[in-house]
Amino acid sequence: YFHSTCGGATESVFEWRKEREIQPLAGAACGWCDGAKWSNWSVRLTAAEIAGALREKLGGKAALDVSVKSVTKSGRVREVAVTVPGGEVAVAGPEFRAALGYDRFRSTKFTVKKDGGGFLFSGRGWGHGVGLCQEGAMGMAAAGKGYREILGKYYPGAEVERR
Repeated sequence: YFHSTCGGATESVFEWRKEREIQPLAGAACGWCDGAKWSNWSVRLTAAEIAGALREKLGGKAALDVSVKSVTKSGRVREVAVTVPGGEVAVAGPEFRAALGYDRFRSTKFTVKKDGGGFLFSGRGWGHGVGLCQEGAMGMAAAGKGYREILGKYYPGAEVERR
């Protein structure tokens, strides 16, 4: 697995796809993609945009508030809480990202705060975050790191062998 930009740390394959976690795909600190184009991003959305994108999930109700309910160990959103008249609806982070659009939500590594009549989402990275961070690998290569060190960084515990 690989992705564009991890935003500081890669994600566990278990968190992303509920696959059995193995050491090379358990997630790792990065730091090499910090200056990349998508290392930081933000998007402002109105309550109506959120309600429209999540219409079925919210039962057609208005979105009154949005908050991060839980995060993974790498800081990606596991679950979002959307407050609607009469209660709260939990939405899985990847489902929220997909509904609002991958072009707006580059990753599930984001925070949210109320911003006037809407919400400001501030995020890091682009992609699911599992495995090799392409921007981080390029940063390591530019710093003179070899392929073994790069692969060891993003797939810890894996062995490179010739066949």
